Amino acid sequence: MAKQKDIKITSLADEAKLERLLLDACRATGKLFARTEREVASEEQRQENMQLDLPEALRDSESTWRRMQEPRAVALSTLPVDAETCDNLARAARQGKAIPQDVEDQMHRDREKAEQERKR
Repeated sequence: MAKQKDIKITSLADEAKLERLLLDACRATGKLFARTEREVASEEQRQENMQLDLPEALRDSESTWRRMQEPRAVALSTLPVDAETCDNLARAARQGKAIPQDVEDQMHRDREKAEQERKR
């Protein structure tokens, strides 16, 4: 694709020209799906000319598929949470109303229990 001069959009015709250039650039770089037989053939030719060396582990599609089906542990990251912020949010959820002491005591017990279980 030959480099073209800068285009200034001064009319709808210029806008259509710019749109055509953008579409051509996206197609030429493989950013758009091929829609016609001609586009498919062009994309196949482009990909044939690319030298891609897959790692050995990816060359066998069945092996790759089996590995993807295996369960694996996912590490979850947690952000540090300010205890005062949590307390303020809990109170805000109650629209500023007072929390009965027995409910607040239960909340503290639940939190302590959850923190102990998380440490295991």
